[in-house]
Amino acid sequence: PLLSDREQWMMAIENLLDNQIRYAVHTVSLTLQINSFSTIVLRIGNDGPAIEARLLPHLFQAFHHGQKGEFGLGLSIVKRIITLQGGTIEARNEENGVTFILHIPIHHG
Repeated sequence: PLLSDREQWMMAIENLLDNQIRYAVHTVSLTLQINSFSTIVLRIGNDGPAIEARLLPHLFQAFHHGQKGEFGLGLSIVKRIITLQGGTIEARNEENGVTFILHIPIHHG
């Protein structure tokens, strides 16, 4: 199956969308791309402020204070779910906001 644990993936995506909505000024964007039938690349972005450079390396760590003083448990849970499913996640400051990029393996079977 494509997503081995649908409930876990739903939790991760909902958490990322909530996060992007919280920081967006006007827009949240989603793009989905399939790379050579082995990986899905999901990009979830917003047009809000950039993440401080000092916070980027710690963004997915539990109990690390974020820009609005939150503890970051949500993003640490997201990373754990994605990692357990064989995927990866990264956050990037873009020209017009912040984008989270997920690389999700396609499980054939």
